[in-house]
Amino acid sequence: MKEDIGKLEKGSHICCIYRNRDEQIQALIPFIVAGLKNNDRCVAILSGETKNGLLQTLLGLGLDVSKCNIWGQFSFPRLEDTFLKHDVFDPDKIFYLLKDTENETARNGFNGLRLIVEASGFYHKLSETKRFMEFEARFNNILANSRNIAMCQYSEEAFNSDILLNVLSVHPKVILRGQVYDNKYYTPPEKFLSSGIEHKGLTYEQMRDSFVV
Repeated sequence: MKEDIGKLEKGSHICCIYRNRDEQIQALIPFIVAGLKNNDRCVAILSGETKNGLLQTLLGLGLDVSKCNIWGQFSFPRLEDTFLKHDVFDPDKIFYLLKDTENETARNGFNGLRLIVEASGFYHKLSETKRFMEFEARFNNILANSRNIAMCQYSEEAFNSDILLNVLSVHPKVILRGQVYDNKYYTPPEKFLSSGIEHKGLTYEQMRDSFVV
């Protein structure tokens, strides 16, 4: 089932698998615009190139987010202060940081938190990439029944099929070719963490093409 990127429900955990920069940013625009209109706080952990492209696109649409930055509604934390603090990826510390950010968001009067993480910008820097997929799986339990929405972005060009197979398996929703789908290949956290992906025998390409053809 297709959905509107701007109308995702609270508690959603979605991956955006994109082919190029334009497709990546076009998925971000409705997600961010809807968040700002809904008085959500938007936190985007992006590469410098993606951040600049996003801001230019928003400005071209007549949306100057500089004021949003001033009152804390839209921010761009550094990777070194979040996912790779002290050059170490520690899932538990990241979950604590997210909880602190969620509490701060509520104290400041925002309706919810929208988190954007460009995994393409740092995944290959991780010493234990398996831990990141475990983090993604556990993140579903963290988001459940919360006022938060998370979008994780992966470049189809930068990641091999095995990694993207796992990416699809740990996200309940997926954006492919600019469309949002309920992910029929989603594997619940407990099953993924104990025995891996549920739909063994399928390739990433087979999964992807079953959505977009």
